[in-house]
Amino acid sequence: AVVSTQSTGYKLKLVNPNPSRLEHLVTQMKWRLREGQGEAVYEIGVCDNGKLAGLCRYEMDASIETLKTMSKLADAECIVLKEFSVLDNKAVSPSTLHITPAPKKA
Repeated sequence: AVVSTQSTGYKLKLVNPNPSRLEHLVTQMKWRLREGQGEAVYEIGVCDNGKLAGLCRYEMDASIETLKTMSKLADAECIVLKEFSVLDNKAVSPSTLHITPAPKKA
């Protein structure tokens, strides 16, 4: 499947956003889902210019938890597609998360 670049979000880190920031991130996620026809991909640990940031394990784990919280608030599911790799306590590859609308309850 081809994923449009519009539905891919690059985030350096998402550690403990305040409530207004979280609300903004959820709105952004909903927009990405609409633009990507129900799919969005997030790369965590990547700067806006596409360079790898090298987050520590805590920052990466906290960022993934924040994305899972955002997904719940956006009525979506979050699946970790690719787990980050760590070398010398720094992430050496990004985490890739796939977001899709939550299945409708019958």
